[in-house]
Amino acid sequence: MESLPLLEPTLHQLFIFVTVLTRVSGMLATAPMFGSSYAPMKIKAFLAVTISMMITGLFWGETFPEPEHWMSYLVVLGGELFIGISFGLGVRILFAGVQITGQMLGQIGGLSVADVFNPAFDDNVPMLSVLFDMVVVAMFFCLGGHRFMIGALLSTFADVPPGVGLASPEVVDVLVKTLSTSFMLGVQAAAPGTVALMIGILVMGLISRTLPQLNLIAVGFSMNSMLLMLFVFLTVGTMGWLFQDQLEPTVNSIREMVINRHAVFPK
Repeated sequence: MESLPLLEPTLHQLFIFVTVLTRVSGMLATAPMFGSSYAPMKIKAFLAVTISMMITGLFWGETFPEPEHWMSYLVVLGGELFIGISFGLGVRILFAGVQITGQMLGQIGGLSVADVFNPAFDDNVPMLSVLFDMVVVAMFFCLGGHRFMIGALLSTFADVPPGVGLASPEVVDVLVKTLSTSFMLGVQAAAPGTVALMIGILVMGLISRTLPQLNLIAVGFSMNSMLLMLFVFLTVGTMGWLFQDQLEPTVNSIREMVINRHAVFPK
């Protein structure tokens, strides 16, 4: 038992590493592309451990109050996990509006039967949803969104040291507002194409009343497909920018809520 005091510094450093790893892993498990099944588990684990080791080195000589009971450890780790998940889930909710855009256009354009399997959701999703999701994710990485998101999470360690993270109800409010914003952006992105397709359907209805012998099913489906593809080619880039503009405000809102919630803790 005399050797146990020698292990105290090592156990304290291990506690710091585990709390940092929990916060970082929470974000990587839920963030777009990082938390997707496309990314190999070994790569995600290596990235989480590498980032956590670099952050742990900054707190190597610091002392933080450790929980006295194993239940307290679970509460601390749950708070750290909540902080990490908040960042990744906020961005994922924002990008979920892409699925709304693809779903609306696919249903009205007659592509509801052209669903494809998406391993990221483990379900069949509209083909246009997959296309829009790939465009937004590509823009997300090309514009450095992944670096901004990781940097925002790492900056929280300066104000919220490892081991003092707690679940914040204010962050939940931000995620709810992000969900409403995502839905609104999805409807806005699909609105021009929806109006164009509805006008096309109305025109075909008037033509069918004038020319009853016209094969409305064959002609109408082809016309809707042409209008849909034209809209996709003209606005797919604009839709990516529309969602990308909301990334920074969303991440900053979550970061501010996390920092303000823990402002009572000493740095």
